Amino acid sequence: MIPIRKNRPHRGMLAIAVLVCLLIVIAIAGTLIRAATAQRDEARAVERRLQAEWLAEAGLQRAIARLATDPKYQGETWNLEPRDLDAPDGASVTITVESDPTNRTIRARADYPRDPPRRARCTREMRLNGSPR
Repeated sequence: MIPIRKNRPHRGMLAIAVLVCLLIVIAIAGTLIRAATAQRDEARAVERRLQAEWLAEAGLQRAIARLATDPKYQGETWNLEPRDLDAPDGASVTITVESDPTNRTIRARADYPRDPPRRARCTREMRLNGSPR
């Protein structure tokens, strides 16, 4: 014969324990997801900043090459499409050349991508000694 327990004080304790464990697991998973998302966003920001730095350097080199062929070159806005960069976004590089009697100053300001909320901006400057021709 099977004994019948008339008093069952722990009847719902297992269900409560399972629910508490599930809540703890969900909280930990949520924290891990938030941390991973923050790391991903930071990595993308670093990528955008590095791309802007490279584009600013390329803008300086572009200006030097243009000045070698045209001494009256004053600058330009160089727009790059996503396909030019093999990237999801386009960029813009603004190049200015300022001359005085003894030297030239070249500035290149790169914006990657072009849209302001996610944009990384980098400016590079170079001074060339010698009088402009």
